[in-house]
Amino acid sequence: MKKVIPLLLVLVLIGYFGYRSWEKDRAEKLDDRFYGTAEAEEVILSAQVIGEVREFNAQEGQAVKAGDLLARIDDTSLQAQLKQANAAAHAAGSQAEVVAANLSGVNTELARIDKLLASGSATTMQRDTLGTQKAALLAQKQAILSQVKQAKAAAGVVETQIDHTRVTAPVAGTILRTHVQLGETVFPGSALLTMADLTTMEVYAYVPEPMLGRVKLGETVEIFTDAEPGKPLAGTVSHIADSAEFTPKNVQTKDERVRLIYKIKILVPNPDGVLKIGMPVDVRFTAR
Repeated sequence: MKKVIPLLLVLVLIGYFGYRSWEKDRAEKLDDRFYGTAEAEEVILSAQVIGEVREFNAQEGQAVKAGDLLARIDDTSLQAQLKQANAAAHAAGSQAEVVAANLSGVNTELARIDKLLASGSATTMQRDTLGTQKAALLAQKQAILSQVKQAKAAAGVVETQIDHTRVTAPVAGTILRTHVQLGETVFPGSALLTMADLTTMEVYAYVPEPMLGRVKLGETVEIFTDAEPGKPLAGTVSHIADSAEFTPKNVQTKDERVRLIYKIKILVPNPDGVLKIGMPVDVRFTAR
């Protein structure tokens, strides 16, 4: 009986210190985790011309490739403006050809009069008259060439606007929100849709200054989600803030919100779409 009591005491002590060790290890692991949120760089596509939405191929949640046609705005009036600008450029070009022919004739006549003046067969008045005609034609030529330039420039502007009636995806990504409907009239600056590349997410974690030494630029970190806590995602620290700030209000505990922290940006591959925009996560930094 006397031997049983010390044995039980030893077992109790082993259990106690084992539990304390487990608690300490658990606390250290929890201290390694910091609150964060998943974000993505959103791109808002806006109309750059006025017109009716004639085609709208975007749906929320739809995956698109770079260059996919997402919307088309009516270009009827722009096509008419382009036709008018091209016609004006053509007419001015024709006038420039006529003036150039007249100028060539005057130059030929001036050369002939200069020869006659040398032999006394022409008068200075004749040459002065031709000189005046040449100056007038040169001024007319410059004015017409300016008209041609302006007409071509106007046509170029309209062509650019026509290009803007076709709204394409600038990058591959996912449609997050649509802001217009088919048949709606839009104006320059009207938001058409919002998209983002969700295959690589940006996680922002907030680390207090005493813990900042654990964070290394370029290090691999673990991202834990509530949905799959046992399957951490791997991310890479891409930026460490140069200055401290107060913890954002979306950090959940009051004690944490009053602390000065440093914002850490982490890039996380997200091929399976586990991370969602605004999702709270825990970030574990592995560097010591």
